[in-house]
Amino acid sequence: MSFIMKVFNHKIVGTVLVLMVASAASAQNDAPTASTPVAKVVAFNGTSERYDNAISWASVLETNCSYFSLERSCDHVSWEEAVKLKGEGNSSQQLSYAYKDESPYNGFTFYRLKEVAADGSYSYSPSIIVESKMQISVDVYPNPADGIIKVTVLGVENESSQLYIKNMMGQIVFYSDVMNNAALEIDIESYPVGIYSVEVESKNGSTVQRLIKR
Repeated sequence: MSFIMKVFNHKIVGTVLVLMVASAASAQNDAPTASTPVAKVVAFNGTSERYDNAISWASVLETNCSYFSLERSCDHVSWEEAVKLKGEGNSSQQLSYAYKDESPYNGFTFYRLKEVAADGSYSYSPSIIVESKMQISVDVYPNPADGIIKVTVLGVENESSQLYIKNMMGQIVFYSDVMNNAALEIDIESYPVGIYSVEVESKNGSTVQRLIKR
């Protein structure tokens, strides 16, 4: 999937790259944009740990803030909600928020905050990028695909993991216990066209990869 992204400004903050961006995806919204910022967010950071990505942020001002939706993406085009955390409503004090994302994408994961007011209007934070250092990942080839795919869980040798394929509704369409580092062939020819998530869980962490069925 190709996309055009205009980068207005960027800076390195710790281990993440913060992007001030405008993209085609963020232009298509399902509710009115807030006329004034719902929250003034500072210190929006992310670090990769052994089993997850640790995401944190703080607000120094909240105006009618109902909740924060932390969204993630593998390409800065298609976004999904990782977690929803309740806002304070109205506050001029510094408030801290944190979340452990146990299902980041392989390689790099984009994160952004959707700050939603009580009336449904919202504003977005700049996005950040976190490079995963987790000890487990999953490789799907080919992708996109319309027939047989090979799925390999990359993890600790001689250990097993649980492999799931889920549709966009979160329904499990495939499940198997698999040995790490051994390719598993799966026939997806009968799957409806669309986007699926290939999810892996193990004692060393979890990860997810997007699969496109064409």
